[in-house]
Amino acid sequence: MFCPNCGHDCGEYRFCSQCGTQIMDYTVTEAQNRVCHGDPIAEKQPEVKRAEIAVELPCGIYEGAMSSLALYERELIVKNQVSLFKIIETTIPYDKIKAVMYVRGAAGFSHLLFRWEGNENLPIPEVQRFRKDPTTVTISQKADLLFYNSCSNVKIMDVNDDTLFYHIYYALKAIAPQTAVFRAEVQMQDMEKVKMLASKTDTNLYFAKYAPFRDQAVEEACRRTGAFQKIAREMIDWIFDERQERIYAEDLMAAVRDLNLIAAEKARLKEIAAEEQRKENEQNRLVYALEDCD
Repeated sequence: MFCPNCGHDCGEYRFCSQCGTQIMDYTVTEAQNRVCHGDPIAEKQPEVKRAEIAVELPCGIYEGAMSSLALYERELIVKNQVSLFKIIETTIPYDKIKAVMYVRGAAGFSHLLFRWEGNENLPIPEVQRFRKDPTTVTISQKADLLFYNSCSNVKIMDVNDDTLFYHIYYALKAIAPQTAVFRAEVQMQDMEKVKMLASKTDTNLYFAKYAPFRDQAVEEACRRTGAFQKIAREMIDWIFDERQERIYAEDLMAAVRDLNLIAAEKARLKEIAAEEQRKENEQNRLVYALEDCD
């Protein structure tokens, strides 16, 4: 990353070695005026006329960790529990968005942070303090178990929320103002292991077969390579990130289409889990009825 104050290349360090500026500690206004110098995590909107884009977002409420994001036709609502007894709800019209930051952390959580006309001068905190930012949604990187029945061996896992919010981040580019700043940052702990695993397999296979569904690709990678799920997940994220970044840079609507596919899959799995739960409840009711007869 480049220092927003003096322009020095700071690499991955949080403080500039030339002037001492904290790299993440700047406002949206300063970020908009900064020269990116090809920085891959500082992304500007492509020159696309908004009138040419018809966007259909999968509206609904998407839960995070002690936070949530609701998507509507003209606005989004961020709800964040910033303390034990304080929940802040913020309504942000899409045309008022100033900046969106997506961070996939190495500690099992991701974050989606918003700046808009109502808080554009609020400094962006360090990543470890994102959870306390009122307009931030924090996302667990683990998929929830929707239903499990050991008797029938039925196991239904939810769509990984990090995958969902990653695509929300990219889809918002299609409807945010072209002056809005979009930045994405990925933190990886085991990059060397990921590269070693990737060198032993056909990485193109996973994207061609499973995109945009990363969970299925992770399962396939574990099966084909015998790798631990954590390393397989990082490898799949690395592969998909690199390819989708290029695809979405050329076609804004590709991200929206993929988001709709992922949201539809999430809804489908919940319906299956609800049906399995209904069947299990009915079986239990019959068992209890027979026991009462005895």
